Amino acid sequence: YASGGVTETVIDGTTGILFDKLSVESCVDAIKKLDKSNIKSVDCITQAQKFSPSVFIQKIKSTIK
Repeated sequence: YASGGVTETVIDGTTGILFDKLSVESCVDAIKKLDKSNIKSVDCITQAQKFSPSVFIQKIKSTIK
């Protein structure tokens, strides 16, 4: 569901499928899109690394400076 922190971490169509309406139909449509998608694990890993502890610490230190 395209709400909150998910929208900062999931890239629609690249690392997952987002859906706007909180309904069974919308969720089913998203699952069907996911089934047909060509999401690559390397893209998911690259996106996840942006939120790693080391990146977090680096950003905090940069902000403090």
